[in-house]
Amino acid sequence: MKHFDSDMENYFMITGMFRSGTTLISKILDAHDDISCIPDMFTPFFNAFRDRIAQKKGIKTQPFEYIGDYFADEIQSDLLKEIMKSSLDIEFDHSIDDELVKKLKARGRMTCPKITENLNHLYGNTFKEVYEGLIQFIPRYYGNSRERLCGNKEVWVTEFLPALAYAYPHAKFILVNRDPRAVCASKNAGSLKATDKVKNEKYPWLFLIRQWRKLAILSWILKEFSPLKHRIYYLQYEELLRSPAKKISEICAFLNIPLDEKMLDPDDFKDGRGNKWIQNSSYNCVGKEDGYLVFNDKKGIFDQTRIDKWKEVLSQEEIEFIEQLCFPEMRLFGYKFQGSGNLGLHDDLLFNSPVIPADELQEWIQKYYRDMTASAQLKEMSQEMIRQKLLIINNKLAEKIDSKAIESYFYDIKYYKKARDLMTTSIITEIN
Repeated sequence: MKHFDSDMENYFMITGMFRSGTTLISKILDAHDDISCIPDMFTPFFNAFRDRIAQKKGIKTQPFEYIGDYFADEIQSDLLKEIMKSSLDIEFDHSIDDELVKKLKARGRMTCPKITENLNHLYGNTFKEVYEGLIQFIPRYYGNSRERLCGNKEVWVTEFLPALAYAYPHAKFILVNRDPRAVCASKNAGSLKATDKVKNEKYPWLFLIRQWRKLAILSWILKEFSPLKHRIYYLQYEELLRSPAKKISEICAFLNIPLDEKMLDPDDFKDGRGNKWIQNSSYNCVGKEDGYLVFNDKKGIFDQTRIDKWKEVLSQEEIEFIEQLCFPEMRLFGYKFQGSGNLGLHDDLLFNSPVIPADELQEWIQKYYRDMTASAQLKEMSQEMIRQKLLIINNKLAEKIDSKAIESYFYDIKYYKKARDLMTTSIITEIN
């Protein structure tokens, strides 16, 4: 077993929104003889790191609560800024060991069983040392003793990238983006609404949209302004499907390793038990087994029809809803609009926005959304209206608004200015 030193000069991470092809990319890389890479194991570590930062700043959080979107909340906006400038060198509180190990095991039970079966203790005095100890499990149980690189894939954690990058000066990062309509469709696929095979697997529309929007904005900020940008490779999932050989070659060049032909052969992609991996897509879902979704990929990993599959499973109302709430971010990433192509939430979307029935939501998220009233939904939509108004108000008025209020809706003043630049006269419909 090859040991990766504490500098982790051979370490990389893949991150982005879930249902954006991040797991596929981890399997592509893991197929390389010189790489060991696992998906979705260590997210609870980042929840704990967030909790510690919040505690130091006197910000209340529920222990191990999901990583939120920080939207329209100055306190949460401050927490985001603290996370993005924090160090992994802060002290680790071992009183959370048992709970963190439990959550790590639950997270990795299906994806990394060889690790979960052997993970019983956490070592280290700082979050940095604890994380290094966790990463050592990857080559130990999924390596071949010859690999040159070791990596993991974690979704939702883009805001923690600066802390990782500064802790490990040689580490590299792959940030993945996908059309928000495709992400939403993959999770809340309309084709699954009429079947009893899949229940309690969906997420609220606003949850998905705001999480996608957050990660898209943070990716742009890191790409444009971070001194770490030369250590980040940005990938759009659609481009991977259109030109897999080209994009995989680019990733190899970024990681400074030669292309391995096995990376282009899905038959070489393995799951956590060493069996052939089947891609996790709602479009391939054939039911459940032991409480987990079962998939059957008949068309192939790099099937380009996945790119526009959302057009078949989303209603026009759902499409317009996603486009309106992700308007500047979709323009930022070059996605074409299927709806009006004009910014402006019309009254029906505002007062009768799409909602996923509570009994179709995943169990863990039901406690946050099951009892949401109609008036609470309207309150959430009013925040989206404010965000759209902030995009189109005149410069004189914009300059009068407190920067902290702006940041709560756009995370960063630099991005707010960029988003306003995207709102040219030809694409604006005045919001009444």
